[in-house]
Amino acid sequence: ETPIVTERPQSPRESQGRPGISDTTGEIEGQPSRAHQLFQMAHRQDPQNARAYALDMVALYHMNQFGEMLALIQKAKANGVNPRAFSAYPRFRMMLKEEARARRIPPALAERMKAAGQDFHSGE
Repeated sequence: ETPIVTERPQSPRESQGRPGISDTTGEIEGQPSRAHQLFQMAHRQDPQNARAYALDMVALYHMNQFGEMLALIQKAKANGVNPRAFSAYPRFRMMLKEEARARRIPPALAERMKAAGQDFHSGE
């Protein structure tokens, strides 16, 4: 089983003026497309950063980009990140609870996401 990493120190690049993940979390709900762009940069810089994937999933959810969420799960897995690690992050867990209540992700797509490693309709 893949260990769950809960925090990652900022890289020198992030500490030299580039937005780090912590700078982006405030934009997830207010400016999810901007947050998504920043998370795309984070994926290129550190393709095994589970936190970046988890928070990007939240941004995509707020943009109703559910198909992109499936693609991101697959990308994370291809880079060695276990999608279950996303649940280590509070924002991701909040999104799971919201989805369990609202059921915005179409059931067929939610099933494909579950098969890929992330269950959005379990309520956890």
